[in-house]
Amino acid sequence: MAHRLRGALGAGGLPGQVEGRRVAEVLAWLATTPLAWRKSIRHVAIDMSATYRAAVRTGLPHAIVVVDHFP
Repeated sequence: MAHRLRGALGAGGLPGQVEGRRVAEVLAWLATTPLAWRKSIRHVAIDMSATYRAAVRTGLPHAIVVVDHFP
């Protein structure tokens, strides 16, 4: 899973990539990022994966989840 975040770390871009689609893998990646950065995230765009939603709800409970309905 790749996380593309515009402006989150300054100039935007790809701050990291997680191999796999399990909640534990996403949470482990989030744990490697600075706490201040995680707290600054207000919105997270994901595909319709229930796994990603669960990971965001656990790791970034304050963030609003937006589903990207791309084909």
